[in-house]
Amino acid sequence: MNSPATFSGIVLSCKVIDESSLLKQNCISYSFFTMLNPVSLSCGHSGCKDCIEELVKIQGPRSRCPVCNLYFDGKSVKQNITLKQITWALPVKCCNRDCGWEGVYQNAAAHYGQCPKLDIECPNGGCFRTDVRESMDAHAAVCPKRKVPCPECKRPVVWETLPDHQTEDCPNAIMECPLSCGESFPRYVDYKTTYLKTDEEAPQDSDHLS
Repeated sequence: MNSPATFSGIVLSCKVIDESSLLKQNCISYSFFTMLNPVSLSCGHSGCKDCIEELVKIQGPRSRCPVCNLYFDGKSVKQNITLKQITWALPVKCCNRDCGWEGVYQNAAAHYGQCPKLDIECPNGGCFRTDVRESMDAHAAVCPKRKVPCPECKRPVVWETLPDHQTEDCPNAIMECPLSCGESFPRYVDYKTTYLKTDEEAPQDSDHLS
């Protein structure tokens, strides 16, 4: 039986390659998948940790076993160490296109975190492009939603908004005097630290226009 593997609530892109007859024990809850991260109930039946937790969310702390219909306390669910050791040794393969990784279920989560063929979203906020992991770095480097330092004020700015930032917001952008005197200076000048040595010598920002 091929089945998607779950790990700590994350659906992994892998399938069980081969299962012994012992492991063809389906999860007792909603799915017919092989038990992964198995837990045991007080009645003696076992199931997937994620599936049992979902059952408890729906039925509440006092839930019924899907097999024998006996009540069990959701807080008393415990990991089945023996079954876990068996399931972690299951041979699995990655199902992402063109990825040939094969290993055991115990290592599936680590592969999932670095699979070069896994579709991921662009890390730049506001960009909804998806691509395989191995190609995402190239996209992220030229993504219009990436942040770059403003050449003048050094603040991080979204690349596609940089011209507007420099024109309207950047405090260090060089502006021409609105009186057409021919001088140019930063939009917002701190005269005390930029031009003068003492507070007494510092003119007001409006002195140039008076």
